[in-house]
Amino acid sequence: MNANDLIRPGQLVKCPFVYYDNPLNHKLAVYLGKTYIHRDDGATVKNHQVLVIGHSKPTTIPHGYFKSLTSWSEK
Repeated sequence: MNANDLIRPGQLVKCPFVYYDNPLNHKLAVYLGKTYIHRDDGATVKNHQVLVIGHSKPTTIPHGYFKSLTSWSEK
């Protein structure tokens, strides 16, 4: 079991640094859950959605980026 197995829809997550000027760098977001893209060639791509605090539209992130999210709680 890795840390991402504990992340559930509705939880606050911390987004890591990705690359310079990425709007997700070091942001807090609410994890919304998995989302899938069904391509015309029959392939299904697994992604995830987060709602960054202060934004009004969800952001789709790739599964590889999801693995780097960390659960966040006020301490």
